[in-house]
Amino acid sequence: EESVAQSEALEALDKECRDARSRLATVEPELVVLRQELGEAQTALAAANQTEAELKRLLGEKNVLATELETKLAAAADHQAEAVKGVADELAEVRGERDELAEQLAETQAQLMGWSTG
Repeated sequence: EESVAQSEALEALDKECRDARSRLATVEPELVVLRQELGEAQTALAAANQTEAELKRLLGEKNVLATELETKLAAAADHQAEAVKGVADELAEVRGERDELAEQLAETQAQLMGWSTG
């Protein structure tokens, strides 16, 4: 009896082992595919991280260039304002000289008129 019970137990274990091997045989290909997909996902993640780092670097460069451009534009605007002020000052000076010359001309014409009628 013991021998029959042991034999039945061994057969049951053998069947469980065959069933487990069968399930393992169906799961293994899926596991291989999942490992491959994991590898591809890790590669894609590494590429995305590299792209992100490059984008951050480029953004930093853009910010530096934008700051430099703002500084140059401000300097150019200051220079232009100084140039406009200089032209306005020169124009005011020329107008003043013109007014003085117009007064001198009027005085000279008045003197000439006085001499010619005199």
